[in-house]
Amino acid sequence: RLTSASYTGIIMAFIEALGLERPVVMGCSIGGRICLHLALEHAAKFRALVGLQSAANTPRYYDPSWLAHPEVNGQVASAATVMGLMCPESPEAERWETLWHYMQGGPGIFSGDLHFYQIDGDYRARVKDIDTKVAPYYFLTGEYDYSCSPEDTQETAVGIAGAKVRIMKKLGHFPMSENPPAFIEELLPVLDEIAAGLRRFSAAFRRFERVPVGDKRLLPLLLQKPAGAHEANRAPRARRPRGMTVAVIALPRPPALQARSRHWSMP
Repeated sequence: RLTSASYTGIIMAFIEALGLERPVVMGCSIGGRICLHLALEHAAKFRALVGLQSAANTPRYYDPSWLAHPEVNGQVASAATVMGLMCPESPEAERWETLWHYMQGGPGIFSGDLHFYQIDGDYRARVKDIDTKVAPYYFLTGEYDYSCSPEDTQETAVGIAGAKVRIMKKLGHFPMSENPPAFIEELLPVLDEIAAGLRRFSAAFRRFERVPVGDKRLLPLLLQKPAGAHEANRAPRARRPRGMTVAVIALPRPPALQARSRHWSMP
């Protein structure tokens, strides 16, 4: 079972192992939830936190017994549980690829994650203690989501002085994977604002650089490059801040989609 302590421990150990100095962290869904805990317990370790589909608590909308039922395929049940959380206008290929990731978990993995999301990670009584003067907190929530709705996010944000909320149109619970180009357009203004607060960053970036899988320059993770996206989908260079690392590590994907995976970063 995933817990706040174990989840946070993994993240902080990862940051320490890579020698990262006050990175910007971004997480989605349970990752958006743990961002709140990081802001509570380790704010000084981060330059900013970006919570996607982030709220202090969300109501359970499904029967968890189906995820571990002896007569039900747990992998298919996991994907079915989240299938309706994506905007129907998002590209079909990206929606199915997102579901494919959910079908890769072994028995009990998704249920263990949901233990954190629904039980252990209820921060409603604590979010008022988040200090955005130490590390700014940004909420980005897709409007098409009944798991973590815009209302859930706004209810949480009201209790955090200085927190900023951006409701993303025509995006759902997995904005970075269900419609990457649309998500990038929503994320760039937030990255621009974070960079603007750091005077050592300029308003432009130098060049794109292809990086092989496993290269440590891929980290820290701030942005996911869409698999199969065309060069034209990249945002104008003038809007990218110099010195801010933006990277992607490809997750497992169906063989038919592997050929169109890309790995890139901004130096």
